[in-house]
Amino acid sequence: MANIENNNWVGGKKDVQIATKLTGLIGGVIILSCFIIAFASIFVFGRRQLKTTEDLIEHTAQGAQRVMVDWSVTLNGYAAISASRSDVVEAFLNGDMDALQSFAREYDEVLDYEYMAFVDTNGVVLAGGADGFSKGTNLSFSYAVKKALMGTSASSYEPISPAPYGVVYAYPVKNGNQTIGAAVFVYDLTTEDFITLMQSAYDVECTIFSNDVRVRSTIPGVEGTTLDNKSVVSTVLSSGNTFKGVNKIKGDDYYSIYTPLTNDDGTVTGMLFIAKSLKSIEAIKYATMRVVILIAVILVIVLMVASSFFIRWLMWRIGNVAKQLEEMASGEAERLKLAVGQKFKRA
Repeated sequence: MANIENNNWVGGKKDVQIATKLTGLIGGVIILSCFIIAFASIFVFGRRQLKTTEDLIEHTAQGAQRVMVDWSVTLNGYAAISASRSDVVEAFLNGDMDALQSFAREYDEVLDYEYMAFVDTNGVVLAGGADGFSKGTNLSFSYAVKKALMGTSASSYEPISPAPYGVVYAYPVKNGNQTIGAAVFVYDLTTEDFITLMQSAYDVECTIFSNDVRVRSTIPGVEGTTLDNKSVVSTVLSSGNTFKGVNKIKGDDYYSIYTPLTNDDGTVTGMLFIAKSLKSIEAIKYATMRVVILIAVILVIVLMVASSFFIRWLMWRIGNVAKQLEEMASGEAERLKLAVGQKFKRA
């Protein structure tokens, strides 16, 4: 049977200190537990961070679409009011270009848009704003203008020079039931107003596509390039659905949402891209990992020191118990010797 001497097991296969065994066992459990908890926390945080980013991108894309819808409704109001004015109709009938140009200057001063024009039945500009369509420009190629000249108001997303891509609203100017021209108003989506609003307000990347070509983007060096992701092209441009997922742009991965931009007849003419680089998510993850690992290391050190004091106290208690057992065993042996001796004496 093994004895305890000076905190050693004596008589076992190996003379290993109990304290060393306990320290190794408890230390291993502490280290393993701390790092399992640390890496589990990092994994859960990473998943939650990605889910948060996905939700942010989706909400931002929805907000951007609402902004565009609001702009289209605003243009509708501008075009409807200007085309319905009796003095505008009279100027069309009389061929009074000066009056139409005066109306255009008036609108430039009080209304918020990029470009406007009054066009004749051939889609040729009769008068336009100071920074917009010049007189004589032919806008008959525009879907919205063509539809307005057929007698129906129209909205579209399309290139309409000088706007590389914009929200267009055209409203027919009528004399009774006869269409004699149209009022055209445009918001340019490639200006800093829209792009910067999305990036600064939501900390995301934003790109405007005309068909599959990037005409304006917050991502450097991509403007004028063509989207080469066939899945996105098929989902958005061909089918008119929204694409959500990871896409690689110039070697970097982005969690992205591509939303179709459509004319009022449902024709897809472009896309709105809202995304966040996965690099930023990874950066947050690694920063969190460093903090968590540091806390885990500190916790391991503290628990190891505490367990060391506990083991020393435990070994002291074990030593005292062992000493008492030895004393008791020694006393019992003496009493046994005396009893045996007395028995032999009587014999």
